[in-house]
Amino acid sequence: MPRFLRNIFPLNPASRTWICEDHWRILGFAQVQERPSHTMWDISYLASMVQRNLSGDEVLMALIEYMLEMAPGHGILRVFAKVEDEIPEQELFQRAGFQRYARELTYVYDPNVGAQFIAPSNIDPNVGAQFIAPSNIDTNIGSQFIAPSNIDTTQNPNLSSLRRWNRHHVWGLHQLYRSVTPQRVQMAEMLENSEEFAKLTVGSLRPLPSPLSRGRENYVCDVGVRLGAWLQLCPSHGSGPHQLSLVVHPEHAELAEPLLQFGIKKLQEKSVRSIYCQVHEYESIVIAALRNSGFEHTTTRAMLVRHIALLATRQRTVPALEQRVVYGVKGLGTVNSRQQ
Repeated sequence: MPRFLRNIFPLNPASRTWICEDHWRILGFAQVQERPSHTMWDISYLASMVQRNLSGDEVLMALIEYMLEMAPGHGILRVFAKVEDEIPEQELFQRAGFQRYARELTYVYDPNVGAQFIAPSNIDPNVGAQFIAPSNIDTNIGSQFIAPSNIDTTQNPNLSSLRRWNRHHVWGLHQLYRSVTPQRVQMAEMLENSEEFAKLTVGSLRPLPSPLSRGRENYVCDVGVRLGAWLQLCPSHGSGPHQLSLVVHPEHAELAEPLLQFGIKKLQEKSVRSIYCQVHEYESIVIAALRNSGFEHTTTRAMLVRHIALLATRQRTVPALEQRVVYGVKGLGTVNSRQQ
């Protein structure tokens, strides 16, 4: 798809699927989604079919290895996966060179168990069916830079800084990520470009027509010197649950619970059903707010990364050390060093 169309439409054409088969008999399949940077893949599906004469682990391992062989040819530097914690299949990823760098926790809010917010009476209170957390959620944006008209900031004084997402929040959102995320995780994810990070987190950076946005809403708390928090609401359009995402700056922990209450109320006004929120293990502020707001922890997934080594196609001499006296460092010599 041309770049200008990719910027307009919230589609991700860069998904690749591989099938493992034997004499036209499907043994398994794998699928990856390419991130906006075009140098990283997320494994979205990996499955093997039940076979009498072949182990499912062998099929899965063959698919993983083939996927990693294909990655360098597409310029991929990192491959990410999320696997249920402490299941036997996690060993397959470890054997393939994947490393765990964090854990992702899923919390679910059941409106029928101790619900704090009641939807209007004209809404059919049908609770969604079985909870399934999608592995790749498209996140599109709104365009107004105004406080939502239905927010009563007199009753929610901590939300007086709440604004709808706007493109000029790109840099601030990336700084919010850096303030929350441990260094080891930043090194694993290498999300150094603020616009690419915003596309991965929020979606298209251009305002989208209502049918394309699918009702998703993005908010930030602009406290002046920084973004104090980011909130995304993804209402369900089928039988599944709503989704809520929240990131809160460590110095603005007081925003967490009011934002959750605001998000729950907005989603339940659309339809009364379960809400799930995925949060990293190190985001203690959000975890505490989820627990206090009636969310229950359901699953834990290991976040894995595999670094891909690309073959250098051209050998050349590069400077390893420059003349260090230029930088005012005394006693270290002035000889240039070069390495092949």
